[in-house]
Amino acid sequence: MSNINSEQKKVLLVDPEEAFGRVLQPLLGQDYLLLQEPSVTSAISAFDTVAIDAILMNLDMPEPEESSRLLQAAANRDLPLPVIAYSWVASREKFLKAFKEGAFDTLSQPLDVQQLRFALDRASRRGAMARELMEARRLLGTSRVQGLLGNSKPMERVCDVTRKVAAVFTTVLITGESGTGKGLVAQAIHRMSPRAAKPFVAFSVCELFGHEKGAFTGAGQARRGRFEEANGGTIFIDEIGDLALPLQAKLLRALQERTVERLGSNVPRPLDVRVVCATNRNLEKMVEEGSFRQDLYFRISVIKIQMPSLNERKEDIPLLAEHFLRTFAKAHSKAARMLTPGFLSALSRYSWPGNVRELQNVMERSVV
Repeated sequence: MSNINSEQKKVLLVDPEEAFGRVLQPLLGQDYLLLQEPSVTSAISAFDTVAIDAILMNLDMPEPEESSRLLQAAANRDLPLPVIAYSWVASREKFLKAFKEGAFDTLSQPLDVQQLRFALDRASRRGAMARELMEARRLLGTSRVQGLLGNSKPMERVCDVTRKVAAVFTTVLITGESGTGKGLVAQAIHRMSPRAAKPFVAFSVCELFGHEKGAFTGAGQARRGRFEEANGGTIFIDEIGDLALPLQAKLLRALQERTVERLGSNVPRPLDVRVVCATNRNLEKMVEEGSFRQDLYFRISVIKIQMPSLNERKEDIPLLAEHFLRTFAKAHSKAARMLTPGFLSALSRYSWPGNVRELQNVMERSVV
């Protein structure tokens, strides 16, 4: 490993037959440097020694479960490594099992050199893309807001405003299409605020104020409203544009007087809560039409954050897709397969009417 050329693509060959590596290296040419390990254990140790671009593995190892162990180890790294598996005794079942465990490609012995070079080229490009995504994740960890993924200019603006507004006690209105992540921004504001140790309560508008026992049929016992549950912390009112006018008046009074009254009670209860609202509707137009109170609009929109649609931040799709892929692979106990350039290109061409939530669903289906 001492004469390593940084321009060469480094391929780790996992095969106990040393002679095979000596034959293969000259066939691959100067574009590739072949590093051979005789066992899965030594190969896994080599992962941390040299920056590997791809792994070429013999499926016919002395211990059958060893190939599964290497595939799992390659897939579960922070920087997953593409594995090309080959076999002298090729079968559909053997290759299908390898794919399910995370293999990038499979080849039959004797190897066709052109097919092998093509597979290695694709695998090394995939590895380069994975390194770019890893660097993007590293940058997110140092310069972005936890929970908000994206390196695009629109998301930079969202993160900048989120960081600034978290430190001050004021109402925030988050606007944007459904599925853009308005709730994630609300959580980030709370998480970075002085109220982080207190409750964060998200709710539907009908649960705002609570009720007293006997306030209506079925109200068998008193219940605290969401405002009371969030006392001392942050309350997130999603889709506030759906709030009926009578409840808008009650919400405005709660914000102005910092007290709430349960349904069936006229006893004011003190309130210490930060309010963050969200909507996918045009509240300014609703104010003009008379379906949303102007005074309430001004009260809740001291700071406004506009969430971009996924179409406005398409450069974030690879990072988001890779994040969802790894998340769902772990949740469903599946191998975290790497994303192909063709698949990412297809994702980027799609219009995404459901935004990030739709991308999340697509990636979960692809894993399952």
